[in-house]
Amino acid sequence: YQMNLYDEVKFPLFPKNALQNTPTQACAVMSEAEERKWRQGIISFLWEFGKVLRLPDASIATASVFFHRYYARYAFENSYADVEMCALSCLFLAAKIEGTAIKIRKFCEQYYQFKGQSSPHIDGKQSKKVENIITEKEMKLLESNEFTLWIEHPYRYYLMLIRHKLQSIVDPKSAKTIALEGYQLITRSFLTNMCLSYSPKEIAVIVLDMLAKRYKVSIPKRIPFMADWLSEFCTELTKEDVALVTSEILAVSSKTKVAS
Repeated sequence: YQMNLYDEVKFPLFPKNALQNTPTQACAVMSEAEERKWRQGIISFLWEFGKVLRLPDASIATASVFFHRYYARYAFENSYADVEMCALSCLFLAAKIEGTAIKIRKFCEQYYQFKGQSSPHIDGKQSKKVENIITEKEMKLLESNEFTLWIEHPYRYYLMLIRHKLQSIVDPKSAKTIALEGYQLITRSFLTNMCLSYSPKEIAVIVLDMLAKRYKVSIPKRIPFMADWLSEFCTELTKEDVALVTSEILAVSSKTKVAS
């Protein structure tokens, strides 16, 4: 059942306590470490399977956001397979919303091939059962997303920052390297649930800050009274926010593989 754990939700962003105080933890379904492991494993699966389907990154990123928002309102099921089936529903819905829709029968057949199992297309009942699970989940996914069909992602903000803040102070090769690495870090950020409480623009700014520090690039601030250049774009972003998102992205970057 849907849980309302948070006093105030200014959708599409949840309060920052939603990052740890999840329905899964409230229901004591599993430990926080186990939940994190499941979350990362399922999102990795989403990206790998999405690439098999030749979906663009925007479609898979949208599916990832749907998944995190859904489980900010519902606890993980006890079965990993059930959580994975929810992720499949997220991907199927996201593909439709992003204009990259796939027929449900082909979608299911590709899934079984991806899992190394024989496709159930011969057995009509089994095939229909899987199709029904995916399509029936759509309404709950839409409800948990408050029927918002347009999802922003950090990618475009990040590329805008590269053009406006970086290209004038570093050589083209360095700018290209930082752009590529940042794009990959943003993709890995979806392994975390940071998108629940931080806007796409905030995540993009933090990723550029991470790489500017890594490559020892000093990004100037245009407004003298601002604390730093990040404040020009995200006035509510604190040092604690930057440290948290940075540590979360670095933690998954060093451990989990994401298809690219």
